[in-house]
Amino acid sequence: MIQLTIENARKRIANSQSKMALMLGMSTSAYQKYENYERFFRIDKAAQFSTLTGVPFESINFLGQSTIKSYKPNNLQPA
Repeated sequence: MIQLTIENARKRIANSQSKMALMLGMSTSAYQKYENYERFFRIDKAAQFSTLTGVPFESINFLGQSTIKSYKPNNLQPA
């Protein structure tokens, strides 16, 4: 399944970063950190973002990592 980045989901509704930040109740600089994957949305904010953009939750890549990577148990390192 192909997922949109946070930026692409926002751009689908032609919102600026500052307008989206206002809609989510945060500063523009805080929102930019989410869009650049420097911070990660809490589940409630991610759900709100999904609703505001009209993009289904599961169709947005909120983690900034490739979702195509396969699970390989031998790549795990002990904590």
